Amino acid sequence: MTIRVRLYLTIAFMAIAAAVMSTIGYLSLNSTNAHIETIVGDRVLPLEKLKTIADAYAVSIVDMTHKLRGAQIGWEEGKATLDRALADIERNWAEYTSGKLTSEEEAIVAQANAAMAEAKGALAELQEHVLNEDQAGISVFAVKKLYQAIDPIGDPISKLVDLQIRLSREEAESAGSVSSFAIGLIQLLAVFVAGMVAFGFYTVSRQVVRPMHDIETAMRELAAGNLETAIPAADRKDEIGAMAAAVTVFRDNALERQRLEAADRQGRESQQVRARNVDDLIQEFSRDMNEILAGVADASDRLERTAGALNETAEKSTADASDVANAAEQATGNVQTVASASEQLAASITEISQQVASSMRIAGEARELTEKTDGTVQGLVAAAQRIGTVISLISDIAEQTNLLALNATIEAARAGEAGKGFAVVASEVKNLATQTAKATEEIQAQIQQIQHVSGEAAEAIRAVGDIVGRINETAIATSAAVEEQGAATGEIARNVTEAAQGTQDVSSRISGVSEGAIRTEAIAVDVRGAAIGLADQSATLKAKVDQFFTRIRAA
Repeated sequence: MTIRVRLYLTIAFMAIAAAVMSTIGYLSLNSTNAHIETIVGDRVLPLEKLKTIADAYAVSIVDMTHKLRGAQIGWEEGKATLDRALADIERNWAEYTSGKLTSEEEAIVAQANAAMAEAKGALAELQEHVLNEDQAGISVFAVKKLYQAIDPIGDPISKLVDLQIRLSREEAESAGSVSSFAIGLIQLLAVFVAGMVAFGFYTVSRQVVRPMHDIETAMRELAAGNLETAIPAADRKDEIGAMAAAVTVFRDNALERQRLEAADRQGRESQQVRARNVDDLIQEFSRDMNEILAGVADASDRLERTAGALNETAEKSTADASDVANAAEQATGNVQTVASASEQLAASITEISQQVASSMRIAGEARELTEKTDGTVQGLVAAAQRIGTVISLISDIAEQTNLLALNATIEAARAGEAGKGFAVVASEVKNLATQTAKATEEIQAQIQQIQHVSGEAAEAIRAVGDIVGRINETAIATSAAVEEQGAATGEIARNVTEAAQGTQDVSSRISGVSEGAIRTEAIAVDVRGAAIGLADQSATLKAKVDQFFTRIRAA
């Protein structure tokens, strides 16, 4: 599995885990909100209405009756209190019974309706006493009828209050179960994310950073000239292995270039030895020729009588022959220069072309690999940042949940004894929000660690890019060497031109020699006798010349 695939899988798993955690948190909050809405809308508000009804019966009506009996309040105040209490009872009871009721509630409501119907006549009598300002009737009613009419209503109202409290507790327990399950699942996912973070750190540290550092060290050794350095990670099948293979090719090419340079030096040394041998043979040949020419001088005395007739022609032939010899010598020298330079130039250009192509190819492969790795690391950084954004959103949701739980606690405290069960629910919600916030902080820390490691990987990749730049500089220097070889080619072209001109001059001179030969043909018979004397010396000269060229070829 390549490093790219490992990193992609790690980021994908972390993103999936973060998405699942976010979904669980969202669903858990929705479920909690639904339970809270149920508690508030279906239990707390009806409980408030029942409390208002109970207070209207037990406090407003009963207390007002006793105060009128004891003349503690006036009749107008008593009338207003009674009317207000009866209106509150009718309104709140109508609102309560119009809501969503369970079958158990409906049975208790039926009992309450029966008790209220029985108390309605007594309350009408009380209202008549108040309207008539009947002090005696009020006193008798308070003693004999008040409690008998009100007490039966208290029992079903108390049952309804207990029922609301019990149902609220059940809703709270259900919300707590959902929250506990969500917290456990989030904790499990947090452990999974931590494991993926550790795996990602291990992959980057052990599978990327360390091998790249080893390859960098090997490249520094190669740059220093130590071509026997072993290339680490060359057997790997991932991107690091490809990079190591590229460095191995670079090392092998450097070794091959070193071998070719040694072979070239050896060839140049052989040519120098051959040149020295040729010089020695030429000197020996010169001495032999001098001896032979001394013998020829003796024979030339006998040709002196006939030399007069050939004097004019011989002088012209001698001048032409001298020019021909000079031109031939110049052409020979130029041709030898061309041959030697051509051989060296061909070898150099071949070698340099190979090295330039190899260097540029290696540099291109290294640069492409560097750009790909840098893109992978930048993708990792971007993915980590997106995960950090999601974690921040979860943290914000936890803070909002905490604030809602705090508000719910305050409202429960205001509700007094009736709000204790709701306060417990609010406390559980607050604890859930706190635990969620802590979990998001831990995940945020792991994300920051991933971003830090990704930054270090990006720095290492840029260092590899610098090395690739230096390889490109080497290729540029090699191109400069090719240009120098081009200058040598120009020099060879000039030598070839001079050789051609010398050859043309030789052709012209040879034509003059041919004309002189025609003129001297008539007197060749007279020279024959002298030529016989020169035959022996000519044979000797031919043998020496043959020996000279044989040794030249052997050298």
